[in-house]
Amino acid sequence: MPSLALTLISSSMAPTITEGQTVWSTPCVSPCAGQIVVIPRGTIYVVHRLVLRFPAPFSRWGLERGDNEKFPRLVHLKKLAGVVIMPELGPSPTRRNPLGELWWWGRSMGGNLYYRMITRLPVIGAIHAGA
Repeated sequence: MPSLALTLISSSMAPTITEGQTVWSTPCVSPCAGQIVVIPRGTIYVVHRLVLRFPAPFSRWGLERGDNEKFPRLVHLKKLAGVVIMPELGPSPTRRNPLGELWWWGRSMGGNLYYRMITRLPVIGAIHAGA
């Protein structure tokens, strides 16, 4: 039996779920990568796809992102409010492989710092600048 009915107020999950569409969720103990999950953030709930579950010893963590977004975010799986059960939704139209998701997450979290550091090295910075 569904426990939450949520109406989306953004287009972060488009085209899978459109803005204004209502979805229903139920609590889930162990969500799988690919499922659409409900994440509490302050006073709102975010509906995004779980794109990656980390293996042990980090199995309590995963990456989530909207189908219409580029960068995934880290999520603690025990803090999820549930998984979307209705309407039945297909796979992500923008699905990437797990290594791709890790790369984009690293790029969003530390990639900018890495990029700034690597371009300051004399040889690599010159190559990057096209010298």
